[in-house]
Amino acid sequence: MDVSALLIAAQSVDFAARSAAENQLKLFHEQNFPVYIGCIATELATPTKPLDSRRMAGILLKTMLTAKEEARKQQLHARWVALDPALKQHVRDALLATLTTEAKEVRHAAAMALAAVAAVDLPRKVSGWTDRQTMST
Repeated sequence: MDVSALLIAAQSVDFAARSAAENQLKLFHEQNFPVYIGCIATELATPTKPLDSRRMAGILLKTMLTAKEEARKQQLHARWVALDPALKQHVRDALLATLTTEAKEVRHAAAMALAAVAAVDLPRKVSGWTDRQTMST
């Protein structure tokens, strides 16, 4: 599956292309959330990927943890908390690494996603935030 192409197509002005890409992303998300979130985080942090796909990856990471309705937000947070710690660390590392990218729109999307992750992790006193090499530079 070409995640970059799907993320770009999900932003298309062509309704049919956008709808098909959104449906494929939704199916991937529902069928294997851990792999999906890992792929999205990798897409965001890979400097050679297209800027549009990286920006969309950051937005998707943010929306995986945010909701206006409190009940939905709690569901999203519980799903994050239940993920494998190594996968969550991969996502955190990808987000932190992306903050140094030159592309402003990608940096902005990563910052929003990072804030969403921190909003879940920090109240739970999750370790792995201040001892990361990225944070000390």
